[in-house]
Amino acid sequence: MNVLVTGGFGNIGTSAVAALAADGHRVRVLSTRSPRHERTARRLGLDVAWGDICRREDVASALRDQLGVQLRAEKVPVTRFVLDSAQKPTPN
Repeated sequence: MNVLVTGGFGNIGTSAVAALAADGHRVRVLSTRSPRHERTARRLGLDVAWGDICRREDVASALRDQLGVQLRAEKVPVTRFVLDSAQKPTPN
């Protein structure tokens, strides 16, 4: 299954990513870009959607082709935002 993990470079998120990958899931992480995140992504061979969880376009893009979502970002109000973004088409 394709699974999007938000906050995938945090303390809990990295464990979630590792567990999902170990179970055979294809994992994509939605994260802001930083040198540390880029190094981690390269080292682990992760599919990363670089973006901001508070930007609808970034979330919608990251959700393409994903069948599941693990919300691990610290910003609590994002849950409703992510769900709304998944349901609304974005203009191309």
